[in-house]
Amino acid sequence: MASKVSSRQQAMAKARERRSALDQDRVARDRRVEEATAQVLLQLQERAAAEQAVQVANTEIGAALRRLLQDEGIAAQGVGALVDLTVGEVRRLTRAVPAAASEGQVHANAARCRRR
Repeated sequence: MASKVSSRQQAMAKARERRSALDQDRVARDRRVEEATAQVLLQLQERAAAEQAVQVANTEIGAALRRLLQDEGIAAQGVGALVDLTVGEVRRLTRAVPAAASEGQVHANAARCRRR
C-alpha cells in the first residue's frame, strides 16, 4: 500500500510539473497576444491620424487649385502642367473643396482637424 501512495504522489508531482509548464506557455502566449493587440490598436490610431492629415492636405491643395482655376483663369490642363498633376487629379482635388469655401475657412478647418 505504501507503494501505491508513493506512486500516486509521484504521479501527482509529475502532473503538477506538466500543468505548471503549460501555465507558463499559456502566460507567455497571452503576453504575446496582448503585445500584438496593443501594437495593432496603436497603429490603427496612427493610420486614422494619417488619413485625417491626407484629407486636410487634399482640402488645402484643392483650395489652392481652385484659386488658380477661378481667380487666375488658368485652364485645368494648364494648372495640371504647373503642379505636375493630371487634369483628372486637378478636378478631383477641387471637388474636395466646397465652391463657396473661402481660403480662410479651409485653413480654419484644417487647423481644427490638426488639433484633434
